[in-house]
Amino acid sequence: MKLKIPPIIQFLFFSIAGLVSSILLPTNQVSWLIFSYLGWVLIGIGALILAGAVLAFINAKTSVNPVKPDQAKALVMSGLYRFSRNPMYLGMALILFGEALVLGNFFVLLAPILFVICITYMQIIPEEKVLEMKFGQEYLHYKKSIPRFILFV
Repeated sequence: MKLKIPPIIQFLFFSIAGLVSSILLPTNQVSWLIFSYLGWVLIGIGALILAGAVLAFINAKTSVNPVKPDQAKALVMSGLYRFSRNPMYLGMALILFGEALVLGNFFVLLAPILFVICITYMQIIPEEKVLEMKFGQEYLHYKKSIPRFILFV
């Protein structure tokens, strides 16, 4: 699998783009305190989900390197992976959404949406093809049973 931009770089790009756009485009600001609190809660939840997902890989003694999914030694299907096939990326998206709420700028809400689109097409779909080849029917069953992010998404 040949990936061009690692997920953490995509995440950092959209996070920084959100910060910069909130400075350059301050006209769409919403300063309701409830949005700021909700944003911080989402950032915290996203960080916990991301950390929990990484720890699940470490505990399974498998590769955390998203650029080389073929190095995976085990298919992690426990913990957060019982609810989402991609909790690491879900955590990143929640952090970006929380950032948008904290900044109070509607334009910044594009960051998590664009991140999810990019990560899906640049990382997840190619990664799934590799995992299908490596783990076969076990992964296909997992893929059929567990949503990509949450619920039906």
